[in-house]
Amino acid sequence: MKSITFIRHAKSSWQYKLPDEKRPLNKRGLFDAEFMSSLDIIKSIQPDAVFCSSAERTRETL
Repeated sequence: MKSITFIRHAKSSWQYKLPDEKRPLNKRGLFDAEFMSSLDIIKSIQPDAVFCSSAERTRETL
């Protein structure tokens, strides 16, 4: 059976006055993204396709 998984981006930074699409991850977001990528359950996912926003924070999370 096919399934679809939605994943939200990690915590983004509001430190700089940037357009929404240009906001990077903040320190916690970078840590959380790295931590999540180290989990075995995440490593076991083998998607057929990935669709990702062009926003900076979503690309960094991906």
